[in-house]
Amino acid sequence: MAKQSFLTRTQKFFKEVRSELRKVSWPNRKTLVSYSSVVVASVAVVSFIVWAFDTTFVQIFKFIIK
Repeated sequence: MAKQSFLTRTQKFFKEVRSELRKVSWPNRKTLVSYSSVVVASVAVVSFIVWAFDTTFVQIFKFIIK
């Protein structure tokens, strides 16, 4: 089999990507906003927990060092 040119392979790749994207079941706006809100809230909660642990451990290490 002969090697295809870079341009031919690139065109084929993007045609296949477009074909696959047509098969995707995209969420409606309400669902997208709902899921995005859950992700943002989850990130905020986890960030707060990490911050709290970090602050606590820093204070503990400061106490041990002194």
